[in-house]
Amino acid sequence: MANSAQVPSCVWPLAVEPLGESLLGESLLGASLLGKSARYPLLRFALLLWVSFGCSCGGSPNLAIVVASPTVELENAEPIAAWQTLRAPKMATVFEITLPGTATATAAAKLAFAAFDEVERRMNEWRADSELAQLNRAAGGPAQVVSADLFALLVVARHVASQTDGAFDPTWAALWGLWDFRAGATPVVPEVQALARQVGLVGWQRLELNPALSTARLRERGMVLGLGGIAKGWALDQAAAVLRRQGVRSALLSAGGQLLAVGSGPQGPWLAGLRDPRGQASDLWATLELHDGESLATSGDYEHYFEVAAVRYHHVLDPRTGWPAKGGRAAVVLVGCSGGVQPATPATLADALGKPLLILGQPDGLNKIEQFGYAQGLLVDHHGQWHASAPLRARLRVLRPPSP
Repeated sequence: MANSAQVPSCVWPLAVEPLGESLLGESLLGASLLGKSARYPLLRFALLLWVSFGCSCGGSPNLAIVVASPTVELENAEPIAAWQTLRAPKMATVFEITLPGTATATAAAKLAFAAFDEVERRMNEWRADSELAQLNRAAGGPAQVVSADLFALLVVARHVASQTDGAFDPTWAALWGLWDFRAGATPVVPEVQALARQVGLVGWQRLELNPALSTARLRERGMVLGLGGIAKGWALDQAAAVLRRQGVRSALLSAGGQLLAVGSGPQGPWLAGLRDPRGQASDLWATLELHDGESLATSGDYEHYFEVAAVRYHHVLDPRTGWPAKGGRAAVVLVGCSGGVQPATPATLADALGKPLLILGQPDGLNKIEQFGYAQGLLVDHHGQWHASAPLRARLRVLRPPSP
C-alpha cells in the first residue's frame, strides 16, 4: 500500500460529507460549505470534491478538484453567498457543475443540464430510441441522414481514429459483451476465437460519412458505433457553451474522470489532483492548475478490472485487438489554448485521446497526442515512472513519485 502524499495546504485530502441528492437543485454544496467552515477553518480556503472515473458501476476517484470558498464577488454580478455543485446522472456517469450560488447561475446550470440530456438522447448507443441506436440498426444497409450534431461528432471521431492509428475507434462497440468488468461479476477471459470474430467488425475506415448529404453509414452488418469514449467530452463542451451564453464566467464542469474549466475559481485557477494508480483513493502524487477553456481527462487500468492467474485485465480495450491496453497504468490528457488559439471543443478532444495514450504507451502515445497541437499528455508506465509532454511537465506540481 502506498503512503499518503504530503498534499499542499490548499488541498483537503478527505471527502467532507456527501454532496446530497443526485438531482440538480435539490442539494446545494454551498450551504454545507458555509455551515462547516465554523468547525473546520481550513474549509474557508478550500474544499476537495472527488470525481468518480468511468461508468456508474463503482470504482474509486481518479481526480481531485479543489474549489475555494469565495472571498470576492464578480463584477456586476449578483452577490455570491456560496458556491454550489449541481449534479445529475447522465450517460452512465454523473455530471456535475460547480459555479457561484446565485439564482442566475443556477438557472444557467439547468439549461446546461438540458444540453447533457440532448446529447444523451442523440448519442447514447444503449438507448433504443436514440439517433445513434437507429444508425446502428441500419448497419450494412443504406446511408442514414443524421443530425448536424451527430454528424459533427462522427467527423471528429473518425479524424481522431485516423490520427491514432485506430487506437481510438468509434466502431469499438462490436466488442461489447465479450468482457464483464462489473463489480461482483465472475472473471472470465474471452476465447481468442470470439475476440477475433468481433474484432473483424471493428474498423473506423468502414464508417462512411457524406458531408454534402449529412449521411452516415456502417458498411457491414454487425458493426456497432459506440461514442462513450468521446460523447461525454462533447456533452461537456455543449454545456460549457450554454453557460457562457448565459453569462456565467466561472464554473467547473465534470463527468467521470474529466474536467472542463470555465473561467477561474474564486481564488484563481482550478486545482486538480492526480491519483496514484497503485495507491488508495486519497493518495495524490501531483497537482495541476486548470485555466479557462482547458479540459483534463484521465484513463487508467485500476478502476474496473479483474485478475486471472496473476494477470490484470481491465476495461480499457484496444479496439484493434479486443484485449486490454498494455501501454501503462494511467494516462492524463490536457487540451487547451495553444499559440493563442483556443480549440472549439477541448473536452471532446481530451475525452477521445485518453484511452489511445494508455493503449499506445510511451513514446508512441505521447507523440500521437502532441501531433494534435492543442493536446498534452502524461503517462504513468507499468513501473510507476511518469512521462509527460514538456509543457505539461513544466506545469505539474509533483508531491511524490507514483508508487512503483
